[in-house]
Amino acid sequence: MTEENEIKLSRRDALKVLGTVIGATALTGLTPEWTKPALAAGELPSQGRLSAAPHTLSCDVDDEDLESNVEKAPITVTSGVTITLATSGILMQYIVSFSSDDGSIISPNPLSGTATTNAAGYAKVDVEYKDFSNGDGFTVTWSFDDSDDGTGTCEQTFTVPSHNNINKLH
Repeated sequence: MTEENEIKLSRRDALKVLGTVIGATALTGLTPEWTKPALAAGELPSQGRLSAAPHTLSCDVDDEDLESNVEKAPITVTSGVTITLATSGILMQYIVSFSSDDGSIISPNPLSGTATTNAAGYAKVDVEYKDFSNGDGFTVTWSFDDSDDGTGTCEQTFTVPSHNNINKLH
């Protein structure tokens, strides 16, 4: 009679052999050289971006009469702009321009700059002036500093009323 060699294979040894066979099979399918994956990069058109909708702006008041009192000069008025969708940290550009050569703006200096919106979407600049005649004044024009934040402009005109009673020094 012939003796048969009986080989006992444990579960652990069977899993090792199976893992080795699967690993060897997977490696034979690889190319000898690694190739760089192809990536396409670009920029989405504006309608495809995930950013918030552009903001709109509105000035506080279209026209405002200035108080003119020689005993109180210089006088400070506030020009402000509000953006909707209210967002803090948006830079708003302002430009102060004269309606005549009379009078002078003390501040802001220079007459253009930026103001940052607060959490309510409000930005402001204080304008200090003196020596404007009746009917004269200035205009503050507001716009977005970055066109990606929004578009449009608004103006706020400040005028010394012609009917104003100016207190004269006696």
